Amino acid sequence: LPGEDGDRLVRARPAPGVWSALEYAAHVRDVFDWFDGWIKLTLVEDRPVLEGIGRDEAAEQDRYNEQEPAQVVDQLAANAERLAATFESVGTFASRRGRRVTSVEAPSSTANSTI
Repeated sequence: LPGEDGDRLVRARPAPGVWSALEYAAHVRDVFDWFDGWIKLTLVEDRPVLEGIGRDEAAEQDRYNEQEPAQVVDQLAANAERLAATFESVGTFASRRGRRVTSVEAPSSTANSTI
């Protein structure tokens, strides 16, 4: 959405307590990044601690609604591609560690992450 009106539209919050389109896009970008790191960590550590921050905390801390929309879109696409590549390589990584990947299992320890 080029132009001033488009910028205003992507930053507008439709209701109190509801994120703007830009905030949602920035959050998904970060979630893809977090998941990529968490997956890689679980492949190299036996009992990884999956840390993250709360979604509202991340939105405020990183000022999602003040970010440049075009950059967020580019970063979102890059993070999605990287995460997809990580998903595709899980079997290879797991087999190198002598693990057999047959299904998605719940971790034995509680993750510290809230998404």
